[in-house]
Amino acid sequence: LHALQIDVREAVAQLSDDERAVCAALSRGESLTEIARHVGCGWHTLRRAVERIRCVLRDAGLEAWVVE
Repeated sequence: LHALQIDVREAVAQLSDDERAVCAALSRGESLTEIARHVGCGWHTLRRAVERIRCVLRDAGLEAWVVE
């Protein structure tokens, strides 16, 4: 469990501040509409951020954390 926490922290550290905010909101179960409003970006920008988060987690070997 401890090693997994370190892996997740290292992966999240690679994200921009906005991507980390999106990642945190997703982990709280917020909808994409809510997140876009909160972050202050458009839907397409948000979708790109979500895809980047997915790629970073996959590259770190954390596929189980990625929900399609």
